[in-house]
Amino acid sequence: MERRRLGLGRIIARGFQSYWRASRGLVLRVEGCLIDDTGRVMLTRVGDRGTWRLPGDLAKAGETVEGALWRSLRHEGIEASVAELIWVYAGPQGTPWDAVALYRLSGNGTPASARAAYFPADALHQVCDVETVARVKDAVSGRAPFEVC
Repeated sequence: MERRRLGLGRIIARGFQSYWRASRGLVLRVEGCLIDDTGRVMLTRVGDRGTWRLPGDLAKAGETVEGALWRSLRHEGIEASVAELIWVYAGPQGTPWDAVALYRLSGNGTPASARAAYFPADALHQVCDVETVARVKDAVSGRAPFEVC
């Protein structure tokens, strides 16, 4: 009896998951990796938690991915010139987005916002989560994860 109840619960849970996935759109976060001439990486502060991540934001309905990137960079006062799409990652567990589009940016400059700053690439693990550090490594290498063998 217990085994059948577990099986039924699993079927119900998968049914709700399928409905939820089909009833809402894809939530996409776009991030830009800007590395200056000295190898420092531009990061932005996340709220008041004291953690940092690559500059970016969620793409709004009807907005292009690059449009969301440029909007986010302007909001933070970050000047960049060229954006090259590196990879689209699955969103990390526990986040409200389904995927993250990573762009490698070109440019130098001082950010106009106090929420943005450069950090040494070898110290990112002290201020960022593991996913951000991995994405910076992919952007620095210039290769998508499937090309790294």
